[in-house]
Amino acid sequence: MIDQPIAIFFVLALVVLVSVELERRFELFRSLSAALTGILLGMLLSNIGLIPGESPTYDFLMGDGVYIGIALILLSVNVLSVLQAGPRLLAAFGIGAVGSIPSRS
Repeated sequence: MIDQPIAIFFVLALVVLVSVELERRFELFRSLSAALTGILLGMLLSNIGLIPGESPTYDFLMGDGVYIGIALILLSVNVLSVLQAGPRLLAAFGIGAVGSIPSRS
């Protein structure tokens, strides 16, 4: 079993890469989506004992990692296309941006 947090992170990154490639190449995985494929692959790796069910790596990815990912996605958005799409999409984009701000409680 892989116990080192960095190694677990790289295994999960590999799962994401494999999921995206499967979605890109095969119609079946395109209909499932890379997200579902990644979840299923991660569950499979955990159930066969390759990665643990609990790890500090998961805590980071479910906390700060999510905020970093959302910020990167928002930075890649073409703001002009959002403005041209209309006020409803602009409002949804604004709500998503504000909703992704982490609360410090």
